[in-house]
Amino acid sequence: MKSFVALGQSNSILHAGFLNKIKERKAARFLRSALVGASPSVIGPYYMDDGFFDGADYCLIDTCVVDLTVQKNNSTDLCQVAQWIEWIGHKCRMNNCQPIFVLIPVQVHLDHPVMSIYMSVINANRYLYIDVRDLIVSEIAGDEKRISSLFVDPAHIGPSLVDGLASVICSFFQLENDTVNLNRTITYCYRDFSVVNLADRFPQFECVKYKNSLITFSGIRISKGAEIQLDVGRVLKVHAIYLNAAKSRSKIRISGDVTLVKNLNLRPYMKTEFEARIVPIRTTVQDRDGRLSITLAENDELCDEMTMQEYSEFDGEQCLELEGILVECGLHVDEYRTFVPSGQWNILTLS
Repeated sequence: MKSFVALGQSNSILHAGFLNKIKERKAARFLRSALVGASPSVIGPYYMDDGFFDGADYCLIDTCVVDLTVQKNNSTDLCQVAQWIEWIGHKCRMNNCQPIFVLIPVQVHLDHPVMSIYMSVINANRYLYIDVRDLIVSEIAGDEKRISSLFVDPAHIGPSLVDGLASVICSFFQLENDTVNLNRTITYCYRDFSVVNLADRFPQFECVKYKNSLITFSGIRISKGAEIQLDVGRVLKVHAIYLNAAKSRSKIRISGDVTLVKNLNLRPYMKTEFEARIVPIRTTVQDRDGRLSITLAENDELCDEMTMQEYSEFDGEQCLELEGILVECGLHVDEYRTFVPSGQWNILTLS
């Protein structure tokens, strides 16, 4: 029996989502997952260490919807999306695990440029994939008015697409002949991502810990007037911040070679004490002499970029709960051996 891991967002998290359907059918052995709602594909570089892939033949990657949303919101750009998803694919293969990109569109943007970026990266690297738009075309039989009925809401697919998607993936898992059978040497300009864990570095700050069925959060609480000085060495770019959206009530100031002010006054989807969110940073902030500093900005300061689902009205104590910061430390050319598909890499045509 094949085994798999999963990286995804809310379409994977939902109880009625396709990931649970796959688990229920037991077509392959599920090992572990990294699932964070309302967060783009930067969750891959944040969570995917080598141990994530232990024992896995495949990795299901469901990151399209939020990538599309944050790009449309100008919270990130197409270049960053391409960097993250290409890195995810190579990281899988470097660990003897084949990536399967699950391309779920947003209902009102079926042909958004983010979908084209995904297909470009997939085709350039022969990554396995399933495009849910193919299932939509089959379902509607030419009647575009039926598209909305296939979605629970603009960002989440409904039961018929969930079942169809799960069926295709399960059928692929059960194929007797291995379609990924060409042994190749891959040369790749690899981005060195590193997570700066704040609780480890700053034990003097109030520690905050949360845990649910999906994820564990161990971070620090930063209040107005506090400053964090990070000795990080060389940083080519700060890519993201991991925070608790339920307790984030402030703008943040990140200072390196430039200073960025960003609104992290967010709201959780439900009334809760904890909601994980990995927020991308679009502006290129590098280190200044090997250092970065973080402080809370004033609520009336102008922001340098947008944040998805930010609020302009502030209430309660001005504070942030942060676990870590994802930075890119450098680039190096890497070579590794892997298997790639010998023919089709759309698993819909293979299943």
